[in-house]
Amino acid sequence: MNVVLNKHILILLFLAFLLIGNYAEAQSPCDPSTPTFYVDLTGNPRGDTIIGPVTRSGKCCGATGSTQCILVIITLDSNAQGANFEIASGALPIGALYYQVNCGPQKLVGESYCLNGPGPHELTFCKPGGNSNTYRVFSSPKFTAPDSLRVTAGCSIDLGTIGLRVDTSLTWRDTTSSNSKYDSFLNCSKGCDSVTFTPDSSAPAFIDYEVCGYMADTACISSTTQVCKVVRVYIDHLRDTVVSRFCSGDSYLLPDSTTAELTGTYTSVINSYQGCDSTVITTLTLDPSYLFSSDTTACHSITIDSITYFTDTLLADTFQTIHGCDSIYELQINILDPVTTNLSETVCDSGLVNGNWYLT
Repeated sequence: MNVVLNKHILILLFLAFLLIGNYAEAQSPCDPSTPTFYVDLTGNPRGDTIIGPVTRSGKCCGATGSTQCILVIITLDSNAQGANFEIASGALPIGALYYQVNCGPQKLVGESYCLNGPGPHELTFCKPGGNSNTYRVFSSPKFTAPDSLRVTAGCSIDLGTIGLRVDTSLTWRDTTSSNSKYDSFLNCSKGCDSVTFTPDSSAPAFIDYEVCGYMADTACISSTTQVCKVVRVYIDHLRDTVVSRFCSGDSYLLPDSTTAELTGTYTSVINSYQGCDSTVITTLTLDPSYLFSSDTTACHSITIDSITYFTDTLLADTFQTIHGCDSIYELQINILDPVTTNLSETVCDSGLVNGNWYLT
């Protein structure tokens, strides 16, 4: 029973193979003898490939007589709008040169063929004769630009577009501000299909840039029709916050190596290790330092804390406030010289002065 079942499965597989083969042959626009090439340009809307050298043979799209053909099955990228076909080398066939896609209208060799969707598309080239040639098949890109990008302030990013004619008609402009002031963040605003965007710390959270121009390949659109798209660039700001105190009479060194001497909020823009701008917001409070002064006067000398002073002296002692700032107490000692008064008195035999008898 298993042998019979396996035999039936093999028969069904064989029939399916024949049906698929017949279907594929029926779908082809060319004779089986026609040289056939497969070109996949997925991922490259400006894809380009060389075919051959090859000698034409067989018939395609109902060709008759001495006409000989080649067939190229081409798959386009989703951002391509069409294909083009050229003879790259070899003797050119006599007469006008045309190619077809999907057996459609004839297009002059070297002119783009507007196509809808990636395909695959069947490109055929037929001409009497049997000379050997190499052929170039390439795709035409649609007008494409990114919807949005993201970059850190101080860093750079490229804004690019494809499909536009690169001349002075290709322009970039800031539509976020009312006076296009953010155009200064672009290294080029006219005639560039790729521009470098470098925002600084003053940039807003995002900026919209409109890119406009005319299509480089006009197979699918008029050469007089301008096309535009808005690209939004989000700007990330590296920010840090510092809260600190310092004492009057001192200065505070900010992250950008400048100094502050007053209470306030200071913004410092410094270069981070990645080469982008980093913004540090420093909030400073100035704490006072105190100076207390007094003076004392003594005759001849004075003793303070077991030390006797005989001359004028300024004493200073330092204390700290609750915030660590110095408070200074100063005492000015003033020593007065003694006052001497000379008196003379003449007595007989002896004299009494301040309770003392003097005999000489």
